[in-house]
Amino acid sequence: MKIIAIIVATLLFHLLVISSVFSQQPVSFNEEGYWVVESNIYVKKQATIRFYSNDNRLIYEEKITGQKLRINQRKTRRCLRLGLAKAILAYKECNAVVTGKNWVASLLAAR
Repeated sequence: MKIIAIIVATLLFHLLVISSVFSQQPVSFNEEGYWVVESNIYVKKQATIRFYSNDNRLIYEEKITGQKLRINQRKTRRCLRLGLAKAILAYKECNAVVTGKNWVASLLAAR
């Protein structure tokens, strides 16, 4: 009987810890779209960034050359998030795919 009580208490503790971890995940800054970065393992200093709306339409595309994107860094993700916000505003104004504005490259250079 003690073993069952210990197992139940352990399971409840783990459920409590797991639920607290998942409740602390940050909410996405911009819920109107998402970004995708494509790169090649052989050419590390070149990447293509594409922004999509939530209905999976391409709204912006940019090629970054001469610098390696480290997506796991917070500053890089912030630059991508700001670029996505600009791309969504531009797409809402003209309803066409925007390319070659170098928004993300300028944000990355300014950091």
